Amino acid sequence: MTFIPKNIDTRATELIKIQAKQLVDFNKFVVEFQYNLQKIQGLKVTDPKEQLFIDLMQAVVVKVEPDKYPFTITLFNYKDQYIFEYDWKTDIFWSHYDKIWILFETKFTMIYQDWQLFILNQVEKYFKHKPLTAETAS
Repeated sequence: MTFIPKNIDTRATELIKIQAKQLVDFNKFVVEFQYNLQKIQGLKVTDPKEQLFIDLMQAVVVKVEPDKYPFTITLFNYKDQYIFEYDWKTDIFWSHYDKIWILFETKFTMIYQDWQLFILNQVEKYFKHKPLTAETAS
């Protein structure tokens, strides 16, 4: 015999409300993210690391594919190659290893931990949100 709690209908209704609110919050975040991305287009700064970050954000295409990658914003470069991804649910800002991290490592001899902190600070500064962590993937 399967146990079914008496308040299962209430719990299901509450879950639907929570999921709907999360979707509204995520969609609001996407709009704000795209707005902030537009604000840095063509921006020039004196710090070369920061300028590289800004340059990498030029002419990116923002994709949100809720059926394939729920609650995820993916940024593609002009060659339609994945370069950055933000997972809203886990609060992780991902960067492509070969296309992003390696640039900072070779050009500025950054160690991984410094690069993580730098990326988190740049996302906070330009996108008004500081993810929990920054990671790389290939």
